[in-house]
Amino acid sequence: MNKSKKSNRLWSSPHWTSGLVLTLAAIFITATCNITMFQKLFDWYILTDTKLIYILSLVVIQTLLLVLVFSVLTAFFAFRTILATILMISAFSAYFVDSFGVIIDREMLINAIQTDPAEASALFSPRFLLYFMGIFLLPSIFLFKIKMTPQGLLKRLKSNVIYGVGSLALIVAIVFSFYPFYASFFREQLVIRVYSNPMAAMYGVIQVAQKDYFTDTPPFTPIASDAHKPTGGPRKLVIMVVGETARADRFSMNGYARKTNPLLEQSGIISFSDASSCGTSTAYSVPCMFAQEGRAQYNRRAAAYRGNALDVLADVGTHVYWRDNNSDSKDVANRVNYKSFKSPPTNTICDPECRDVGMLVGLDTLIETQDSGDFIFVLHQMGSHGPTYWQRVPDGFQKFQPICTSSQLDQCSPEQINNSYDNTIFYTDYFLAQTIEFLKAYDDRFETTLLYASDHGESLGENGLYLHGMPYSMAPVAQTHVPVMMWLGARHSPIKKKLLLAHADKPISHDNLFHSLLGMFGVETSAYLPQKDLLNSALE
Repeated sequence: MNKSKKSNRLWSSPHWTSGLVLTLAAIFITATCNITMFQKLFDWYILTDTKLIYILSLVVIQTLLLVLVFSVLTAFFAFRTILATILMISAFSAYFVDSFGVIIDREMLINAIQTDPAEASALFSPRFLLYFMGIFLLPSIFLFKIKMTPQGLLKRLKSNVIYGVGSLALIVAIVFSFYPFYASFFREQLVIRVYSNPMAAMYGVIQVAQKDYFTDTPPFTPIASDAHKPTGGPRKLVIMVVGETARADRFSMNGYARKTNPLLEQSGIISFSDASSCGTSTAYSVPCMFAQEGRAQYNRRAAAYRGNALDVLADVGTHVYWRDNNSDSKDVANRVNYKSFKSPPTNTICDPECRDVGMLVGLDTLIETQDSGDFIFVLHQMGSHGPTYWQRVPDGFQKFQPICTSSQLDQCSPEQINNSYDNTIFYTDYFLAQTIEFLKAYDDRFETTLLYASDHGESLGENGLYLHGMPYSMAPVAQTHVPVMMWLGARHSPIKKKLLLAHADKPISHDNLFHSLLGMFGVETSAYLPQKDLLNSALE
């Protein structure tokens, strides 16, 4: 009986004020949802011999900052609902940051929004339930069950102002007390700051809302209105394969010790060994690969409403087709022929996952229906999409063993992860070799070309990082050094092939793709820059 009364006092105590609850919430989130940030702080503390009191002050500031933010957000209405929502954001963010080492920012959130349910489900594991229950569900039940001190709007506003101003004052006092340390920290330690949870995620949500959703839709802007193709010459047949999550350093074509490209090494394909991606996510990189602007001027949202290389090719009479075994074209193919190959019966090669090689089926029919004109087929791979690398590969291509068969990568050994990933490159080798064989069958009628470029790379556990999507300025080379390769059919001149080989070691990037595509079809326009064309002698 006495235990029951004590339990009831816990829930019905009149001491549960809004200020106390938001302070406890801030302490709880700091302690449970910032493990990765604390690890980064500890590593930095060891490496730099920073005084421990500075590190402890950062933990206190993190808590005080949350108290300040919570006091502002909950000052007027929906106190419990807002805190519960923050707990949910914190739980999701903590799971992905702790499990994969990713940073939750605007681009990562856009990438998540544009990921289809099948891909998203692969990111969740039993470990997620622990985060969901322990950080969100159980604390939220507690939050809604406790009996709080009755407060009118003015009284709560006054209380929140006191807590908010008090927190701000303490933050200012701490910063000024250790000013030399904080002046350096805020200028140099971006890596640690962007792991602050839920501040980084909440800031990302605000950016997405402001810049991507609650903003006017711009009108479509065509480009290269002066574009035209000279008449005469052989018909062109180009297949461009947009790779997914492929690392250049895992291609034996680029010197990797393992034979991940046994077929391509015998095919005559040429690899550009020093190629950089535009971004570190599919949502950002894929539109950039076809954009005129190049990475320095590229704007992901604006690109959706502006013409791209495929639009220019279509405008000059090229037959343009996009086949997708990934999520979608990220708005690149909005104005050309598009078809998803993620499921049967469209994709006839599924076991049960639909394979990239299935996108080749039926291309011959499309070619035979047109007696004139050039063709470009863009094939968007599933490629090496993680974390379920083993699912990207049919049984007969699981060459490297043992493999990781879990989406919880930190529970697999580095050997298993690397084997699983390398098998995806081994299967891509087969897919690209099959594509080359398809093109060879048309060498007598077309000038045939294969262009392969991956959208971004992948982290495989190096320095605790997995997957991709890091801010470009902070991204490791593994996420930005991508494979770019080109194969030229029999109708291309030997001079052009020698030229391509001479360019193979030059540093290039996704910026070169727009101009190379136009150059392949001989498109003449002021938008075309020969110095960025991989097949032009003027390549810089």
